[in-house]
Parts: sequence; structure tokens; C-alpha cells
Amino acid sequence: MEELFGVSMDIIMAVLLAVFLPVIAVVAFMAWRNPVMLKLGLRNIPRRKSQTALIIVGIMMSTLIMAAAFGTGDSITYSIRKNAIDALGTIDQIIVSARADESDTIGSFNYFPLQRYEQLKVELAGFDNIDGLAPGIGEFAPTVNTRTSLSEGRMRITGVDPDSLDGFGRFYLTDGREVRLETLGPNDALINEDAADELDAVTGDELVTFVAGSDVTFRVQGVVDGGGLAGRGPTLLIRLDRAQEMFGREGLINSIAVSNLGGVFAGAELSDEVTGALRVLFTDRAIAGQLQSMLNRQEVLEQLDLLRPSLGEKLARDLGVLAQGLGEVGMTDDFIGVLADEDVQEVVLNGVSRAGLADVERQASTLFAGLAEFRVLDVKKRVLDAADQAGSGVTSIFIVMGLFSIMVGVLLIFLIFVMLAAARRSEMGMARAVGAKRAHLVQMFIFEGTAYSLVSGAVGVALGLGASAVIVFVANRIFQTGGTGAPENFTMFTHFEIRSLVVAYCLGMVITLGTVGISAYRVSRLNIVAAVRGLPPPVQQSQTPFRDRLLAPLRAFARPVSLGATGLLALATLDISRGMGLLLRSALAAVTSPFGFLGAVIQALWVPMSHGWLTVVSGALMTWLGTASDEAAPLRIGVTLVIIGLGLSLRTLSRRTGLRPDVGDRIAYTFMGVGTLVFWVIPFSSLRAVFGEIEGGIEMFFISGIAMVAAAVWTVMYNADLLLKVLTFVTAPFGRLRPVLVIAVAYPMAAKFRTGLTLAMFALVIFTL
Repeated sequence: MEELFGVSMDIIMAVLLAVFLPVIAVVAFMAWRNPVMLKLGLRNIPRRKSQTALIIVGIMMSTLIMAAAFGTGDSITYSIRKNAIDALGTIDQIIVSARADESDTIGSFNYFPLQRYEQLKVELAGFDNIDGLAPGIGEFAPTVNTRTSLSEGRMRITGVDPDSLDGFGRFYLTDGREVRLETLGPNDALINEDAADELDAVTGDELVTFVAGSDVTFRVQGVVDGGGLAGRGPTLLIRLDRAQEMFGREGLINSIAVSNLGGVFAGAELSDEVTGALRVLFTDRAIAGQLQSMLNRQEVLEQLDLLRPSLGEKLARDLGVLAQGLGEVGMTDDFIGVLADEDVQEVVLNGVSRAGLADVERQASTLFAGLAEFRVLDVKKRVLDAADQAGSGVTSIFIVMGLFSIMVGVLLIFLIFVMLAAARRSEMGMARAVGAKRAHLVQMFIFEGTAYSLVSGAVGVALGLGASAVIVFVANRIFQTGGTGAPENFTMFTHFEIRSLVVAYCLGMVITLGTVGISAYRVSRLNIVAAVRGLPPPVQQSQTPFRDRLLAPLRAFARPVSLGATGLLALATLDISRGMGLLLRSALAAVTSPFGFLGAVIQALWVPMSHGWLTVVSGALMTWLGTASDEAAPLRIGVTLVIIGLGLSLRTLSRRTGLRPDVGDRIAYTFMGVGTLVFWVIPFSSLRAVFGEIEGGIEMFFISGIAMVAAAVWTVMYNADLLLKVLTFVTAPFGRLRPVLVIAVAYPMAAKFRTGLTLAMFALVIFTL
């Protein structure tokens, strides 16, 4: 698998390593600088083994899902590529005639003179990227094994020239011995393994093939390995001259197999260059010039430009080359090669049709039909690209569908550390009382969370790979039993790329460490007196001046510069130890400065966002962006932010009117929750009158789920007392049940944050199901 969501896996791995390794280095440096905090942070891990095991299981969820997704994607990519390579061998392209005559039939390639192949060999003699050309005949005919009476209705009869096997390798029997086509007599044939299985044939059997109302008998001289010229699927191999005689096509062939320079994989890397050169060679430049003049219209170019975003990467790139070539004087080889591509021709005709030029479409279709003497089928490159797309697509679907579980894992991690902090609140208060700083509490939780994460990440990757292997095993069982849509003769193989394992582990670690860091920062904010006495935490308002919040992002980048300058000055005054220490701190600050900058920006924007006006502005901008780009995700998120911003503004106004805070919060969050739910429940089609045609992908499934679950949780949590009254009224006839119910509901309502997290987790699981 080479790409994920259109981004190269190499780039994804490099970015994740660039984030993960510095973070681990910073944590290791903090542990080296504060061994006491390290011991305090890690001491609880071996004390409560069952709790530790539960935490590891909870934290590993996101890594397990991603490892399973990447492992399955790698296995699918490798399986398709391996099956394709096994089937094609060293064949990279197939050349077939683009022009038919009255003797050609539907269902087989058009025939052309063998002499044209000889001319082509001369024309391509100086082209170093091709190391083999093999003329051949391929037809289908019913065949019966006279010994077993088993038959194959579509036996492929392949005629191969024994003198044109350079670059394609030799034929080998299933026992490993080489067999040469030159030794075959007129009535001798070889069969591949698939044919032997279908007919239960062995060496010496007689096979009767029915061609054009007559029957031809061949004696099996051996069973050869499939793939390459021997083909996949039941295939009978005979000499080319015998095939010409058998089908009444003396002096004719209907295909030329092309082998590129290099092995089975290396040759595919030259496919674009070889295919382009062959198409240029076979194209009629006069007809190409007519098409260039005909298609060089503004309305056609506009339609092609509109079609490009919906195409694959290669086809979109080829369409760009075509559009550029239409406006130039003369024709380049790149332009001609793209113009002769049948996929590009189909898109061009579609664009002309969309432009409303019916006459031009008919003329262009006629010219395209006579543009090239031969069609070049880029079979291997196309299959290998399809394998990469299939692997990336399956991985993308797995990850998008697994995002709910990953989000549940993130909420679980957050909940775990919030509950750990609640259980250790008095302990943390005592630590602060005897001189520990808030940063020390953050470090304690980060050390503990990192230890959990390192172990759970490794366990998650291992279990994810195991899950991927199980998926491959189940898929193979379905294929073997002929399950619906199961490809014939397709076998999946378990395969993992080291790159994917690194990405899965690092991505899981980054998500986990980020969640641990945020939760550690949150739980470290405590009142010492309230924590020591076990009292509820008082409501704290931000005391940081607005000016300091604005300057904080600049300080994040200025700090490493200041430390480095001070260190250099210390070295200049021969204070070596202090200078080296400051330079080391400067390097550490430089590594962490991007994260500090991001945190400072969030902190600076948090107050205006929480007041609502900046949230409304941000949502309006995203809505405009989504409308302009016709993308559903930014549009839907933007409108949701506007609704949330209006609710936050309503809360701000309520607090200035003297309304009780709990009542104001209930009104604001109920408005946000109900408004968001109503907006997301509305079907896309009903929004077209307002926003026009909007396109959305599978990502909308995840975004909508998160938005609706969050809205529902807000609504429930800020109206829980009303729900309690309803339940009390309903249970009034059951007097003994009422006090139990009141106490059962009152306890979780005393810790709304933890209850909200738990409710959101269960709601996401149910929504996913």
C-alpha cells in the first residue's frame, strides 16, 4: 500500500516519526532530570496489576484498530499484486490491432499480418527499455479429455512462437524440468496447472478441441507452471504455426506480448514510458492534428477542467497534459501518447457531450476510432495500480469506520486519567502542600501514561496484525466456498509492511500521548486546600491577562533563542558547564516549541471562542469555504460551529443579565444540542435550495456521528434534573424504588464531566453498531 487518503505512506511515516521521536526524547529527558517524579509516576503500575492490565487494554484500542486496518490493506495490496504477477509473469503490455475486417469475430482480438510484427521488431530495435516481443494467437474453444470425459467449455488455445521467447523466460514442468516448444509435434500440446485440474489431465492424455465444426486431437506432453505466456485459467499451449493452421489464420497473429527491461516488478516501473512510446509509434499524426484543432474549444476545456477533480491521480495528470497540448502549436510526443489513451478518450468524449457539442462528439468519436493502428494494453501497470488503490481504499474504509472506536478509546483514556486523578486527589494535594509544583504533577501523569502507552502500543500492533491475519483467513474461506462475489482463483496472503507497522504504532502513540498530555494538564489544576480535605473543587476563572495570552505564542519561539543566546554568552565567559546546560535546554525547547506554540494559540483563542463571537465567525468562514468548494464536510462543520457559537453567546449574555449560571448553561447547551441534532438529522437533499449541490464522502459518517452524539450528550447532561423529575413521577407508584432511583441518579450528576464522558463512550459504541 503506497498511499492513504491520497498522501504517500512514506510522508505519513516521516511526519509521525518527526513527532513521535522528539516527544519520547523530551519525556526521557524529563525523566533524567526528575528521577523522583519518575519513581512517583511509575510506582502505581506494579502495585495494582489488574488495574494496570485494564488500562493497557483500554489504551491499546486505537493502535489495534489502526494496525488491523494497515495490515489488511497491505495484505490486499500484496495479494492482488502477487496474483497479477503470477498470472502475467514478465508480460508488461499487450499489443492488439485497433482495426477489424470481415473475418474477425466478436470475443477475440483482431488479426493482423505476422509481417507487421517483423517490421515492429526492426522499428523497436534501438529501444532499450523493451527486452522481448512475442507474437501469438489466443482463442477459446471447448475441449474434452477423452480419458476422464471431463470438459472445459472455454479452454484458451494459445499459439506461441518458440523463436521469440527472449525476455519471457522458458516453460517449466511442474516437477521443475524445462520443456521446449521446439520439440512439440503438430499434434502435441502443453497444458497449465489450471487446465490439468479442470480436466484431471496428465501427461499422455488425449484432448479433443472443437474448432469451427471440426475436432482436433492433441496429446499432452506435460503440465507446465501457469503464468506469463502459459496464462492463468485453463490454457492449452501449442506452436504458433500449428495454431495458425488450426484456426485457418496462416500468416496472421492477433496479439504481441511485450516484456519491459528488468524483472517482473522492475519492468512495470517502465510501463508508462514504454506504453507512451508505443502509442506515439502507432498513432496517425494527421488524425491527431485534426483532433487537436477540433477539441481546442473553450467550452470543451472548461468541461475537462471540471471533470479533473473527480478522476484518479494518473488520469487527472494525463488530462492536464492533454489540455495543455490542445492550446499549443504543434504536438509533442507526450500529447500524442495521452491522446491515444482509451481512458483519456472516454473522458474527452464525456466532456464534449457535457459541453452540448453533439456534432463534435460524433466527429471526435470517428477520429478516435481511426487514430491508432494498434491498441497498447498496459495490463501489468493497470493491475498493480488497482492493487494499490484497493489496498488504500480498504484501509481508508477500515480507518474511517474505526474512527468511532478510536474516539471511544480517546474518551476512555481521558476518563481513565480523570478517574485516576480523582482517586489520588488527596495524594496530589499533599504533594503540592509540601512543595511540588503543578508541572511536577503533570510530569508524574505523563510518565505513567507514557509507560502505559509504550506497552499498550506494542500489544495493540501485535493484536492488530493478528486480527488482520484472521480477516485474511476468513476471506480465503469465503473465496474457497464460492461466496458471493468471490474472485475465481484468487487467494489472499497475509503480508505486513514494516512501514505500516511503524505508522500504526507511531499514530497510536501520538494519539495516546496527546490525550495523556491534555488529561494530565487538566487534572493537575487543583486547589491544594480543597484537594487535601477532599472538598469539591471551587470554580476557577482564568486570571491570565489578555495581553499575556496574545504574547504567549511568540514567547514559545523566543524561549529557545533566549536560552541559546544565554548559553553562548556563558561559553564565551568560559562557564562551560552552565553554557552547555543552557544549550541543551535550548535544543529541548526548540523541539517542544511547536507544541508550546500550538498550546499558546489555543489558550489565546479559548476565551473569545468560549464567549461565542469568534466561534460564530470561524463557523461562518468554514461554511463559506464549504459552499465555495461544494464540499459537505467544511459546510456542515461550519454551520455546526455557528450553532455552537450562538449558544455560547447566549450563555455569555445570560450571565450578564443576572440569570443563575445553571439556568443559563441549561438554556445555552440545550439550544446547542437540539439545534445541532436538528441540523444533522436534516437530509442533504433538503439543503440544496440553500447551499446548492454539495458532495460528501465516507468521512461524513464519522463527522455526523460525533456531532450528533456530542449534541445528545450536551442535551441530556444539562437537563438531567428534569429527566430525574420525570423518572420520579413515573416511579411514584413504586414507593420503594423512588429513593433508590434518586440516589442512583444523584451520584453521577455530582460528577457531570466523568458521567458525560462515559455516556459519550456508550453512545458512540451504540451509534457505530
